[in-house]
Amino acid sequence: MRSSRPALALALLLSGCGNQGAAVLASGAGVPAPLATFPLDPARPLQSYTWAGEAPVTALPGAPEALVFGELGRTPATRLYLRGEDLEAELGQQAGWAIVEQTSLEPASGRFGGALAFARGSRLVLDAAEALRAPGEGWSLELWLRPDAHQAGVILSLVGLLEVASEAGGRVVASTSIETPEGPKNVLARSRGALVPGEWNHLGVVLDTGLVKHLRVVLNGEVHSERLEGTPRRSFERLTLGASSGGRSTLPGAIDELRLQGRVANSSEFEAHWRAAPRPLQRLTVQYADGVEEREFWTRALSVPRLAPGGDWTAGELTHLRPDEHGLSWVAADWQRIPALDPPLARTTAPVVPVGDEKLFLFSGEVRDSHYGRITNSPDTWLFDMRSGAWEELDTPVAPPGRCHQPAAYSPDHDVVLMTGGWINDRNPGELLSDLWLFHVKERRWEERHPADMPEALSDSVVVYHPGQKVFVILSGAWAYTYDPARDVMEAAGKLRPAGAARPGVQLANGPIGALDPRTNLLWLFGGARPVEGGEEFSDELASFDLETRVLTYHEGPRPSARVRGAFAWDPVRARFVLFGGVREQASQRFDDLWTFDPATLRWEELPYAGAITRRGGYYGLGHSAEQDRFYLLTGRHSKERFLEEAWSLALDPQAEGRGRWLFDRAAFPGEAAWFLESEPADAELTLRFRASDDGRNFGPELASCPPTGRYVEVDLRLAPGPSGTAPRVRALGFRAPQ
Repeated sequence: MRSSRPALALALLLSGCGNQGAAVLASGAGVPAPLATFPLDPARPLQSYTWAGEAPVTALPGAPEALVFGELGRTPATRLYLRGEDLEAELGQQAGWAIVEQTSLEPASGRFGGALAFARGSRLVLDAAEALRAPGEGWSLELWLRPDAHQAGVILSLVGLLEVASEAGGRVVASTSIETPEGPKNVLARSRGALVPGEWNHLGVVLDTGLVKHLRVVLNGEVHSERLEGTPRRSFERLTLGASSGGRSTLPGAIDELRLQGRVANSSEFEAHWRAAPRPLQRLTVQYADGVEEREFWTRALSVPRLAPGGDWTAGELTHLRPDEHGLSWVAADWQRIPALDPPLARTTAPVVPVGDEKLFLFSGEVRDSHYGRITNSPDTWLFDMRSGAWEELDTPVAPPGRCHQPAAYSPDHDVVLMTGGWINDRNPGELLSDLWLFHVKERRWEERHPADMPEALSDSVVVYHPGQKVFVILSGAWAYTYDPARDVMEAAGKLRPAGAARPGVQLANGPIGALDPRTNLLWLFGGARPVEGGEEFSDELASFDLETRVLTYHEGPRPSARVRGAFAWDPVRARFVLFGGVREQASQRFDDLWTFDPATLRWEELPYAGAITRRGGYYGLGHSAEQDRFYLLTGRHSKERFLEEAWSLALDPQAEGRGRWLFDRAAFPGEAAWFLESEPADAELTLRFRASDDGRNFGPELASCPPTGRYVEVDLRLAPGPSGTAPRVRALGFRAPQ
């Protein structure tokens, strides 16, 4: 069956020692080999398996002989997960579901394994326990759908809540009912494109009843959304695949890997599932009854004999290595995307605060779908675990009004996060706030405080905790304030006194990027913006603030370009600040540059980095993991149209070992059997290890030189700066004809 996403149909090459079963590999020089599946050991009962970055998939009776990349599994928010291979067994694994009716269903070949085939009169009715139908903030459905033809027909229903159907031309229509002052109203959202008959299409439908309040359809990565200007229902009566009412017909075709989640998913998640392909080196966890195996698989073999400047270096796996016009360069900075499950809706200008125990706190912001929709300021509170990469939304019956454009800070002495002021911008006109809230971290609760002498309408200010005086410090405009949570006292610390290069009386720019140097208790500030006629003037000012003297000292010298809302934090290991990204020209320009700043020497240094992170901004905070010595960047905004739900980590290690791994298929370039590598400088610490395989799965011992035989060769390159400290570079490597 031809697929709309051929990459997902690729099976896997096992990179491991020992005999793991027979491979199905075609021979033939000059063409890349077909990739082999991962064979399961029939003598070991399979319990579950997990693709790196996804959720566990529980094995069914009569498990497959081999696994193919792509299944998503059940996340913590998943209420129902059906692969269509064995309904009784699948529902038996998921308590609370029962089959009410099953009419004219047939097994079919699936996107992954088996699927359910539906004719015009087919239907499957499932009843759910009350807890599974309980109201939440919204629902997300996704599935693979292979229609027989362009026909009108019902695909599925959450009865009483949502129906998903196909029109005669193949466009998908999702519909729900809302209550308005004028009475009930039906809301429709149509897909932008049409289903492709005879091929597997990926369909996602989101009913957001709490945050942004919209109905969204994502078909094969394309998004369409309709706003719900009313009160939608939140719970359903039962789930029906196929027509749920008399007179309606089922859309003939097949359904595979249906997932119902009790959360609002981002369109970017559906787009990623539609486009997903295995990494060149893919990881898999296999849970057998007698133990767990962590496996690595090559899913791509290079059919070219060598890699050189301009070559496809990313056909392997790179860490602390950056391809450029000169080849492959070692770098100290390395970004890695964190495959966090069940993330919140995408957002920007939200505070991100380290709160101890390897956790990051996040509240509200400008919240909307990653791709589409109107902004809201949702009052949701989240924790991100830097150890596991897991999100957790907290149940906070009392919470501040949602807001954006305001940082927060944490006091380990009081175990509270301070948030004061901010901007509500999901209405017209917006509203500036002058309230004060504390979040008690261990108790996981919000508390509003009402100290005397509150400043008016704080927004885009700077907030830090001053451990020397055990107070929070707030800088806004021309004023400094302190707040003592133990005494519930807000005090005006005084008007800022500019010194240095600034003109006397010039106040702080709006929205500067700020953080505290814990060694000196100086607050360092960079950038910001000031209103001018017709817009904003962005600043590249660098200043330090001393609470003792209230002096704001401006400093000269080379520095990054003007911006606001870059990710900024103190690096406790290397005793300097880290800056990434930021915003200039709200509707367009964002940055992807990485800098460090040494306050002792006033020196900025721009760092090249590895990793495919995109330009972004909208930050009030950057977390640091003391256990891992890594920084963590959450959410943000890539462009005017693209909000982010992503999580990334950054390593800044001048002693890190760079590592590159590739798999070469020597059958594609016979006669070029001599291994070579060109690198510099001469004192770089460089090692190479090789393993050979005839089938791409079963590899021989690790060798220091390239083996003369074996169709596939796995190359493991490791390098680091030598005594000179010069960053090493590999100009070219691979095979060539013997001299």
